[in-house]
Amino acid sequence: MECRLWSFLAALFNGRRIISFFTWFCTVVVLTLGTSNAPAAPLSIEILNAQYSTYVRTLCPSNGWLTPTFRTAISPSPVSDDLVVTGTPGGGGESRASAGLFSVESYSAVFNQSGTAAATNQIAFSPLSDQTQTLSLLFSSDFRYYFGEGSVELFDLTANTELWDYGWSGYSGTVPWTPPEGGYGPSSAELDPVTPFLSSHTYLLTMIVGINSASDTDEAMIQLQGLEAVPEPRIGCLLVLGLGGLAAFRRKVFQT
Repeated sequence: MECRLWSFLAALFNGRRIISFFTWFCTVVVLTLGTSNAPAAPLSIEILNAQYSTYVRTLCPSNGWLTPTFRTAISPSPVSDDLVVTGTPGGGGESRASAGLFSVESYSAVFNQSGTAAATNQIAFSPLSDQTQTLSLLFSSDFRYYFGEGSVELFDLTANTELWDYGWSGYSGTVPWTPPEGGYGPSSAELDPVTPFLSSHTYLLTMIVGINSASDTDEAMIQLQGLEAVPEPRIGCLLVLGLGGLAAFRRKVFQT
């Protein structure tokens, strides 16, 4: 019995088997670590409809008068606008806004008075496959994020159900802003909602951001990661829901 056991162990652990086992073990470890550390691939989607809009405004002294200058842009394609005003004396500034496929950004630096910038996008899409996807919502601003407001919402149009909605206005909201150390510098926040998608459903993504500056510089941006438009977005009918948020922000601006 003892001889048979030793013969079995000798056959099992001969040099060639040890090398093969070690090679297999290392391969499994490398693949496992590589898979766990690699970011999830974006979910491919088809864009059905899209609308982008921006609003920029400055209020600067010019020839002894406070002169408001503003304009709105609405487009079925990504849009940006940059309004630069030279005021006298000692005034002037810049307000710019940008609305892309998965990002919205606003910036205003107006001196001796005030400025406003707002951007919104609204994307209707269908996934190309059934998949539960971890999305990343990235929020960034200077340390005065409370001088702005923004939101990002995903709605299942087929099921008539809101999947999630995150936003902030001033100091309140559901965005977990991380203030900079010492009170100055950039502020940021990140949310990673795990979202189930069905290829038979249509979804609506709405992103809005807006800021007000008063003799200073303010900015804010929202980005979404985890989706990829394939093929390139095609131009469809304009949507109207996203403009409600932009219009509300404009009314608030003019009332202040």
